[in-house]
Amino acid sequence: MQYNEFGFSIQEFHKNFYKEIKENAKATEVAESLILESCRAFSAERFVRPIECKTTQTALQALHEPIQSLCDLFQHPFCLPASILPHRYDFLIPLCDLDEQIPEVSGLIRLFYPICLDSSRRTIKQQQIIKSQLENIFQTGKKIKLQLQGVEFLARRRKSSDTLV
Repeated sequence: MQYNEFGFSIQEFHKNFYKEIKENAKATEVAESLILESCRAFSAERFVRPIECKTTQTALQALHEPIQSLCDLFQHPFCLPASILPHRYDFLIPLCDLDEQIPEVSGLIRLFYPICLDSSRRTIKQQQIIKSQLENIFQTGKKIKLQLQGVEFLARRRKSSDTLV
């Protein structure tokens, strides 16, 4: 049996990797639906209520935690199965982009919160900017979700090939 520098068997290491991918994928899915609701709230032709700002902040935080975990996971090549290594940067780039975007949008919402019921042009413009950035986060999240499904597919394919040997 082969062991890595941490004393884990390679199979154990891969099993933990795929388990972590699956857990974070589930967490991003839940947050993704909340982000979609936030996109709708900010795109409406009406005032955004303070509760919607808070809900959006909660959704962003719920998405940020698994995204940070996934970034950490893909940043260390020695933790990745060989089948994932060639695709490492394909995963890492959108994850890091999203990891940077989420705090930016959270900051905008914090600034927007005290004036959200105001009807000024500045408020409307800020609402449109937030809506646009939330949509961007949602689209990037969808892309990451598809990539994670690819990782899960590789894991299943690898398991079936392991049982054939």
